[in-house]
Amino acid sequence: MRQAAQLIESDALKWLDGCPQPVVFAVDPADRSTRAALERWLNHHALKATIVDQRRPRLSGALNDALDAIRTRYIHWCGADDQAYWWRYPQVLERIGSRSPAWMVGRCETRRPNGRPTGAGVYRNMLHPLTRFLLPLTNTVGCPAVIFSRDLALQAGGFDEATPAAMDYDLWVRLHAVEPPLVLPFALGRFTVHEHSLTQANRRASLEDCYRARRRYFRHAWVANAARGFQAAQFKLQDLLGE
Repeated sequence: MRQAAQLIESDALKWLDGCPQPVVFAVDPADRSTRAALERWLNHHALKATIVDQRRPRLSGALNDALDAIRTRYIHWCGADDQAYWWRYPQVLERIGSRSPAWMVGRCETRRPNGRPTGAGVYRNMLHPLTRFLLPLTNTVGCPAVIFSRDLALQAGGFDEATPAAMDYDLWVRLHAVEPPLVLPFALGRFTVHEHSLTQANRRASLEDCYRARRRYFRHAWVANAARGFQAAQFKLQDLLGE
């Protein structure tokens, strides 16, 4: 993965300008360059932001540390080089009306660093309208396009740090077991694919971690086994399409 400090120095966080909601950054305290770059960036941008020291290892641990620090009802998270489309929040509020969904999923734009969309992202968005039905079988969700209840995530145990290659999907499946998501027809985030993406680097580990998540969800093992085979084929298709 590209260094977070370099991303910050290149003003990759400029999309946060104007965000009306509080933002929490989880940073490894040993990574002093990233923290210094982030503090410098925040000094020049009007943003309600908090920096949290990561106490637990791996990305899943950092997410749980941030989860503990957040006080808003809903959470919208993304990686250092992704984007959460906060400017769509008025559309989200209009869509949910008086409802209080446990979590909601929008479309996720998947692009390369040069801004070009990937074929795999287009493919996943074709499956997006069927997310409520397909999610337990295959991951049709892009992390930057998910908004979920903080309380429900904590009740579900947060991100499972024992499934580092699929900690996001594992949580989505546990949330789905409580309540299927509200599926929104517009994009809520952008995922950036680059040569060091964990998405590509951990295919085999992801298959096994996703299998464990589904095995807890489905009563019969054969369903989880069949889904693992389908996901393996889907990974090959995504590679052919450019992810």
